Amino acid sequence: MQSILRAFGIITVAAAISIAILAVLISATNTITEIQSVPADFLPEYHTVALFSKVDEETIRKFEAFFPVLGTITPNQKKTIALLAIEEELFVAEFLESDEDSTEETTFGRFSVSVSDPLAEALLKTSTPRLSSSLSYNQLVQEESWVFLDLSVLPFSKTFPEKILNALIPIGSTHAALSFEDGRTQISFVGSTPLPIRGLSPTIESTFSGSALTLRSYNASHTWTKLTHALADTERSFLEGSVSRIVEETFGSSVSFTYDILPMFTSPTTIHLGKNSSGVTLLAVEGIDKNSRTLSEHIELLHDGFRSVSPSTQVTKRTFDDRFSATDIRIDKSSTQKETDKYLNWEIITTRTSDRREFASAMRGSTFVMANSLSALEQILEKNVEVIPPSNPSLTVLEKITDGSVSLEDASSLIKEVFPSLKSESLPPFFNHLSGKLLWSVEQQGAVTTLIIE
Repeated sequence: MQSILRAFGIITVAAAISIAILAVLISATNTITEIQSVPADFLPEYHTVALFSKVDEETIRKFEAFFPVLGTITPNQKKTIALLAIEEELFVAEFLESDEDSTEETTFGRFSVSVSDPLAEALLKTSTPRLSSSLSYNQLVQEESWVFLDLSVLPFSKTFPEKILNALIPIGSTHAALSFEDGRTQISFVGSTPLPIRGLSPTIESTFSGSALTLRSYNASHTWTKLTHALADTERSFLEGSVSRIVEETFGSSVSFTYDILPMFTSPTTIHLGKNSSGVTLLAVEGIDKNSRTLSEHIELLHDGFRSVSPSTQVTKRTFDDRFSATDIRIDKSSTQKETDKYLNWEIITTRTSDRREFASAMRGSTFVMANSLSALEQILEKNVEVIPPSNPSLTVLEKITDGSVSLEDASSLIKEVFPSLKSESLPPFFNHLSGKLLWSVEQQGAVTTLIIE
């Protein structure tokens, strides 16, 4: 009997020790979890429309146009501010670490929390799943000052600049992460389907003197289609009509932008826009057409079209004895001149007209360059620059979709000249701090696409 009691006692003591150890472990785990917790661990996934983590007042004010409730917030870079949507109304929850200067009584983990309405507090206590379990959140989360945003709550794009920027957002994107630090604006989107592409090279190697805009795209034809689909019917008609008019004025009615020019831009394409020292607007395009025979036919079609709009008659007015005048109209066989040449192993064709217009093209294999200036074309062929658009150093395997450089004021003025009917409209609030010369890029890693401007 004594041995049974002794065994029972040993088992009881061992069980008590095990329970004590388990309690200590659970307590330690809870403590560690509490120490490591973040506001997203307490926020409801399906009700959190925006999260501002350690942002300054300038960043808060950028979003006030979209979320007027932010006007009641006193910014503090130690805070994390969440906007919660409850029955189409927005409420605010402010998280501050408890060891900071805080008078709030409500605590969640290591945070003291201030809410704008009891409904928001009730939601924090009861609603699941939590934001920290969201795939979108975990794909976008950043350690420094940043903003997490549900794209579905943003208003539809209204201005033309907003719609152009909207065209850069991959189809299917659901959420975005934004940061504005050290002169760099970075916006990442998640939820899109990865594009099966080979990305652009990291360096822009060509331009011409006076260039105000350089735009590279892995598929400019795809980008154009996406942009036009983002526009309203009237805006789409205006843009397509304006481009078609410019093409017809330059190459005649026999050349179609949709069927003759756009198909040349389905591979990596670079577009340059600027002015020369005489104030003449210059446009140049670099691209690749894998079918060199088709490319040669396209180039020849453009030169023939360019010649077709040149004045084909020569008009001479004469006055006799200071009394009689006569007008002599003749066919001008020299109204256009076509020259072929070689430059740096490129086949060059240049067509000039009597009214001093010029169209030049260069071909080497499947690669081509076109410009309305031979001088600008030759500068591009010389590849005499090295511009490195920004990149996201935290991404290891990525593809660059598009990038470029722009002088905002000069490019805006040029675009206004090309499309005189286009209204002058400001940039969206996210970008109203931008000015001067900027570099930018759009990169993709899996389902995350990132726009970087600096």
